[in-house]
Amino acid sequence: MLNKTNTVYKSMDVAVIITLFNGEKWIRQTLESVLSQEHPPSEVVVVDDGSEDNSPEMVRAFSGVKLIRNPSKGAQSACNFGFQHTQAELVTFLDHDDIWHPSHLRLMNDILEQHPECPAAIATCQLFESDDSLVFPPPKLNAIPFDPWEIFPVAKIPTNSAVVIRRTEMNKLGGWPIQFGGCTDTYTWQRLSVTQPLIENRTATVGYRQHEQSMSIDLRSQQTLNYFQDAIATSEDALNYRLEIHPQDTDKLTNRLAFMKPMLNILEATIHSDTQLLKESFLAFEKCLVGESDAFIQLIVGQLIWFITPKLGMQAPRRKTELLKILIRRWLQEPENTYFTLLFRIQENLPIWTAWQYLLLQPQQINVWRLFIHVVKLRILWNLIVLILISYQFSNNKKRSQT
Repeated sequence: MLNKTNTVYKSMDVAVIITLFNGEKWIRQTLESVLSQEHPPSEVVVVDDGSEDNSPEMVRAFSGVKLIRNPSKGAQSACNFGFQHTQAELVTFLDHDDIWHPSHLRLMNDILEQHPECPAAIATCQLFESDDSLVFPPPKLNAIPFDPWEIFPVAKIPTNSAVVIRRTEMNKLGGWPIQFGGCTDTYTWQRLSVTQPLIENRTATVGYRQHEQSMSIDLRSQQTLNYFQDAIATSEDALNYRLEIHPQDTDKLTNRLAFMKPMLNILEATIHSDTQLLKESFLAFEKCLVGESDAFIQLIVGQLIWFITPKLGMQAPRRKTELLKILIRRWLQEPENTYFTLLFRIQENLPIWTAWQYLLLQPQQINVWRLFIHVVKLRILWNLIVLILISYQFSNNKKRSQT
């Protein structure tokens, strides 16, 4: 863990770039969270990417916020266009639906001031759906090094909104990369950390909103295979830069890159109900994982499930249950590492309603009953955790009001 002191650090200028597309449901609250920062940003630029709703007009109502229109089209070009129209020494790319705790930029500034060698600082994210469900823990500096190459090719940073970057480091990349579509963020974190690790603050100061209109859900549900192929391409490109600096990592990282081919085949076989390809891919995937730690296996299987989860959220019950049947009943149990990890991850991500529909179609299957029971248990546990956090926050607020 990094040293913690009571030192007051110099305030660095921060440019906040918000990419906007049809965000009238969320942009007001997002901007309010930016403008209420204890460390106020020197620039707030909203890049409209062709919105067809009232969100640009809502942005114009905020003084001190610059609204520009992206001459191209697409989230990545909007990020880069915003970067070109700012000058502050620190830069951050905030999604139009996410929210910051008031201490977020102050903590990020302190980390980067304390560690001038660090290319970027990352905050922990708190996932939420409705505004009243977002409960931040007390903010504090609890920073540790984070090297994306330790878990390559897994993408751990969930959103751009969590990262504050030195402009000098972005300039080395030629600005925000635009050539890799929805995987550009992962590519950027890998490139930024080629020579030096990033630093993560282990306190949640970013509210990462979950909803059906998010770009990642759209890509995973509508363009699953293309999206994963883009992930392979970004990993291959970033790896070339890493090995120029750290050639000693060649065997380890090239072997890990090889995981992605059977993962792609698993996704393809699952989507197209190709049982034979699924069996071959499971075994190939398990073979690639020989020698890896349990923690890494959890991460890599979690990424696989992350790509397939939106397919489980489709409206057609029969299609949902078909995917479950393929993933659970046809996953060979010989590769124990991936089998049990996958089963747990599905239980963790599966909505109770989908598990219930699956149970109704096959009530005679004991494994289906076990799945349903595990899903219910996990949902109850999660609701208890949320209730505890809300009670804790309420208690703290009550104590503050009494003092």
